[in-house]
Amino acid sequence: MARSRRPPTPRKAAARPARRYAPRLSAPERREQLLEAALDVVREHGYAGLTMEAIARRAGVTKPVVYDAFNNRDDVMTTLLSAEEQRAVAEILTAIGAIATPAGGGPEDLAAFVVEAIGRVLRAITERPRSYELILLQVEGTPALVRERIDAGRATIVARVQQIVEGLTAGPDGTSQVDAELLALSIVGLGENAAVLALTDPEHFPAERFDRSLRQLLTAFLRFSAPAPARGAGRAG
Repeated sequence: MARSRRPPTPRKAAARPARRYAPRLSAPERREQLLEAALDVVREHGYAGLTMEAIARRAGVTKPVVYDAFNNRDDVMTTLLSAEEQRAVAEILTAIGAIATPAGGGPEDLAAFVVEAIGRVLRAITERPRSYELILLQVEGTPALVRERIDAGRATIVARVQQIVEGLTAGPDGTSQVDAELLALSIVGLGENAAVLALTDPEHFPAERFDRSLRQLLTAFLRFSAPAPARGAGRAG
């Protein structure tokens, strides 16, 4: 009589590693996470390296997660720049708007405003350098759309500085005694150059160094630009 054979024992399938899922976040939290990742990608690889795959890899999620939050790369870039540019412009306008600027104050008050304004802006930049790098530094492959947005934000700041300069240099008739537009452009340009140095080499160019140097420079300028006393003034008749 034939012996019955046992059916072969099925082999256990090798355990598959558990699939890693992105932590569950609300839609706003997810967008914020992905924008932070996009900002890191741009800082490290320029705009040319900003792809949906790069964003997903940086954030530790899959590409579909990125596409759930943004339509495409341009959508990410526009949203990122809009958020950072608006935040930066608002911070700068708040910083310079909080400075006391007496109307018709004279050259000394104008010099004090320049020093205080640039100092406040530099302190704001040192608190959030990553965001300001996107706006102030020449990032490789910056698209024309990005440059246009940055230029628009800069024009807003220049216009506000010009208003302040006009108020500080107003004569008896209420009109500015200087070329307020050109002076405002110069002040903003000086601030931008200081910001770039502070961002690229913060240890060598701390905000305190600019504060001290600007005070020395403007004090010397005011001293040498002051009208010379008339000859014979103060002599006994």
